[in-house]
Amino acid sequence: MLRLAAVCVSNRTLRRFSTLPFDNSHFEKEHVVDVYNTIAEHFSHTRHSPWPYVEGFLKALDHGCIVADVGCGNGRYMGCNKNVNIIGSDISEVLASICSNNGYECNVSDCLNLPYKCNSFDATLSIAVIHHFSTEERRIKVLKVNQVTSLLKFTPQELIRITKPGGKIIISAWSFDQLDRKGTPKYSEQDIFIPWHLQQKYRKDRTSTPVLKRYYHLFKNGELEDLLIKCGQTNFIDNVHIKDNYFVVLIKT
Repeated sequence: MLRLAAVCVSNRTLRRFSTLPFDNSHFEKEHVVDVYNTIAEHFSHTRHSPWPYVEGFLKALDHGCIVADVGCGNGRYMGCNKNVNIIGSDISEVLASICSNNGYECNVSDCLNLPYKCNSFDATLSIAVIHHFSTEERRIKVLKVNQVTSLLKFTPQELIRITKPGGKIIISAWSFDQLDRKGTPKYSEQDIFIPWHLQQKYRKDRTSTPVLKRYYHLFKNGELEDLLIKCGQTNFIDNVHIKDNYFVVLIKT
């Protein structure tokens, strides 16, 4: 198993969400991180089968590749290819603990400040993570800055930073263009809260809230690509829409 120290920056600590220098971290801590820490066990039991598109990406990698799974959750993608070395990370301490207990190498760190050296990984994946960050417009308003330093813009830049030149990156985000059973649009807004109904057996006490709401920014067609174009340093390999999710595969130049 690959040791974490081989790719870690020695003077960069595994930072918790509360240490981030962004005012809106409190909003996302409440509506994303705290929610996932509360529902982690229940959530993990619903996340056991890897998405075929992501599994195919991992199985196509060369033998011995070093891979970063950023926002790995319970580690459901970390066993897809036994011939590569995968290191997981997640901001949720509970999910990271579940991942570790499942036998995978995982650390608690934030994808805005990953504890890895530049150009460390042959491939990087970030699946169903980027849609949990607040909109660019909201961040500008909260931070009251003139220069756009959005979390959405910074997140893929961090993924690009840790990937080797020539390495591949796969990112997915939830799509705004979803239809209900009648064929009509599911959502009228891009920024929404999705309820999670916590089953009784997963509640720590009777006073806990049975329905928790997670924040999502739903991506319109082309929005994820536009965001990545702004970051530069990559070329597109693939771009698909599968089951209400956008997937983009890039190669670092």
